[in-house]
Amino acid sequence: MTKITYDPQQMMIKAEGHAGYAEYGKDIVCAGVSALMQTLRPALLERGIRNTMYMITTGESRMEVKAEPECEERYPCLVVFETVLAGLKEIARAYPDYVLIKVEKGER
Repeated sequence: MTKITYDPQQMMIKAEGHAGYAEYGKDIVCAGVSALMQTLRPALLERGIRNTMYMITTGESRMEVKAEPECEERYPCLVVFETVLAGLKEIARAYPDYVLIKVEKGER
């Protein structure tokens, strides 16, 4: 199962684990999650939010994107994160046995 954690306070989304929908390299659920996660950082950069970190841990099926926006960048940054989160939620809704999403509590 792929476990996704979103923390709006920390401006971070993390995806961990192989979904297990199909064998490695042919798993459409993992491919969808991966595509959205890989889209997040360039989308932030295109909006001028430069202080971002993108980490992939190979072999462990782990991806994480974190941003530390300046105060005036916070709202556009949240919009980008929540747009990607909406796509991840759609995957989780379609494949509930393979994707779990946890949203950390806190101010948005």
